[in-house]
Amino acid sequence: MCNMTSVAFLANGKAVSGGTNGMVYLWEDRNCAKAVDVHGRGHAVHTIKVDGNRIFSGGRDNNICELDADLNKVGSPKPVGACPRAIDCKDNNLLVGSRDGKIQEMAGGNCKVLMESHCDGEVWGLAVNPANPDIVVTTGDDNYIRAWNIRERKCIS
Repeated sequence: MCNMTSVAFLANGKAVSGGTNGMVYLWEDRNCAKAVDVHGRGHAVHTIKVDGNRIFSGGRDNNICELDADLNKVGSPKPVGACPRAIDCKDNNLLVGSRDGKIQEMAGGNCKVLMESHCDGEVWGLAVNPANPDIVVTTGDDNYIRAWNIRERKCIS
C-alpha cells in the first residue's frame, strides 16, 4: 500500500482511490477489494473522476486512463501533454486541468485547449503593448514569457 492522492465514490457506494505508486484501488467498506496498476510504477495518480460507471484517472505519466466500475481498463491511455491535476465531465467530453496550466476538452480522439496560463507560482511582470493595447505580455516564476490577446482571451505565444 502507499499514500493515496485522490478518491471518489461510485454509484454503488464503493470508493476508488489513486496512489502514489500509479495504482487505482477499489474499496468495499474499509477493505481493499482490488488494485490495478494503471499508470505504472513511479507515476502517481493525481486525480480521479467517476462519471456513472466510468472511472477516469490522471497520472504523472501525462495520461488519462478509463476504467469500468470493476477496474477493468477501457480503451487505451489518452495523452494530455502534461500531468493531469483535475478531471471533470461535460456531456460525453472530458475537461482536464493539467500541471502546465492548460484546461483542455477531450472529445473522441481530439483534444482542444480551452485556456492556458502560467504553470507555476506567480506572475511577476505584465506589460501592455503600446502599439496594440489588445496584446499583453506576462512573465512568471515558471520561467516563461507569454503573449496574450486580451480581446480574444487567449495565449498567442
